[in-house]
Amino acid sequence: MNPNYVIAIKRDIDKLLVIVFIQLHVEETTSISSIIVLPKKNEKFKNFVDFKKFNATTKKPIPFTLY
Repeated sequence: MNPNYVIAIKRDIDKLLVIVFIQLHVEETTSISSIIVLPKKNEKFKNFVDFKKFNATTKKPIPFTLY
């Protein structure tokens, strides 16, 4: 992985940990979401989370219908 991407991801994760938006403690997980890093025009990076694997493993709600 590009070292600049690693620095950008670490900086953003540290910010989320400080405001307690995320937590590091996970007892057990069956799905892991990938982090996608895209360069922006201003030489910074934008981080995205790919939830495709997560969505594939979650149970879908029962469809709600009106009669």
